[in-house]
Amino acid sequence: MTSTENKTLPIDLDDYNITQEDMEFHLKEGILIKKCNHFTHRLLESGMGLGTTCKIIKNFQKVYIYLYKEASPKIAKAFTIEQYARILNN
Repeated sequence: MTSTENKTLPIDLDDYNITQEDMEFHLKEGILIKKCNHFTHRLLESGMGLGTTCKIIKNFQKVYIYLYKEASPKIAKAFTIEQYARILNN
């Protein structure tokens, strides 16, 4: 199991691709960007490397978009990056 996989997630993040259409929609919506900006700063200020930070943020975006499409927008919007970080630490 790689560091990006987790048995509690219903998807293999390495195989889940975000479409251009999905990304454009979420960029315009703005919620995903707001969720990621603050956390990115916190990770970098804590001394985490840029590559690791980017991978964590990218995978959170994949989970968020997956939840938005496959579960519901309400569930995705309620899912926080802190919750995702706790999943990774388990």
